[in-house]
Amino acid sequence: MNKRYYWLIAIIFCMSILSSMLFAEITIDINSPLPSQRFEKCTPILFSANLDIQGSDLKDLRIFANGFQIRRITKAPYEYEWDGYPGYYEWYFVATDDDGNAFYSDTTVFIVEPWVEGNLLLNSQFDCDNRWPWVLNGYEGGAGSFLLDDYAELSEGAAILIDVTAAGSLNWHLQFSHLFPIKSGHTYEISFMAETFAAKDIQISFQQANDPYTVYFAEDMTIDGAGLYGPYTFNCVNDDETVSFKFMLAGNSEAIYLDNILIIDSSISGVEEKQEVHSLTVPESFVMASNYPNPFNSQTQISYSIAENAFVELSIYNMIGEKQITLVHQEMTQGQHEISWNGMNANGKEVPSGMYLYKLDARTPNATHSVSNKVLLLK
Repeated sequence: MNKRYYWLIAIIFCMSILSSMLFAEITIDINSPLPSQRFEKCTPILFSANLDIQGSDLKDLRIFANGFQIRRITKAPYEYEWDGYPGYYEWYFVATDDDGNAFYSDTTVFIVEPWVEGNLLLNSQFDCDNRWPWVLNGYEGGAGSFLLDDYAELSEGAAILIDVTAAGSLNWHLQFSHLFPIKSGHTYEISFMAETFAAKDIQISFQQANDPYTVYFAEDMTIDGAGLYGPYTFNCVNDDETVSFKFMLAGNSEAIYLDNILIIDSSISGVEEKQEVHSLTVPESFVMASNYPNPFNSQTQISYSIAENAFVELSIYNMIGEKQITLVHQEMTQGQHEISWNGMNANGKEVPSGMYLYKLDARTPNATHSVSNKVLLLK
């Protein structure tokens, strides 16, 4: 057999390899979740896709949401059922073939209720008896443990209790964190509920998870008793997908409860004080004044004015959109009005300390006018 024959076989072999590389293709068609679909917390969410595999073999199919890998699948059926934790999810599939080529699905969004509009943290209230995706790490001798506990007077559900078992010498020696990619030009407002039994100095920060551990934002504070902390504003000027939001908790051995941790992206938020209009024009005299006192402990007065006779509903909501009580639900005459709130819900029970939203809807024959404001209850 002459050399030309061997060269011909080698060329054909190389061309076949090159052809498989050039024409390898995996197309991913998403079956579920559907774009903008909404789910209730702690209910199963089915991730499902159809794959069209050409010119290669599948190595795996992975599901990503907000930077977290949810699942790795290696064979059909290409689906996975996952319990949904409250939050806003940007998610997609990634298929990898045996040659290491990656193929991406479209990125879509789904929401698990109750979701605070604009909040980009997942499982902010530690629902479904689960801590995911929060992690606790110790460094340089710092150590601790965390568990769900319903003792704290922070919310109606469980809070996270972090017990510092080895304090270390600096606050960063124990870190409670959540992956949080940051985007330039975005403004993030951070708030959280916390409780300690003695004063504890902590720090919150946005920091790279790996070397060189660049810190983009940091704020020091002292936690003493139970209360709401924030909002703290971070005007971001960097893009970095390796960042985590962190609580730095070492330096002393005092335990701490945390709950209702929010990072509101103002570019997609509707929770901040605003005036919503469902008509072409808004009379300036449809006004919701700031309540007084604010913060309050036992009772606060809410003043408002309406431009014309209207059917008025004024209700109190918590920051995850759950209605606590309706204070006004009746026809009202044009002019100024005032109503008080004593911190009770519709069942006559005290609501927990925290931030609340009071919202006025005034319905006239031609339009519905809505205005809202925030009120802080501290006990």
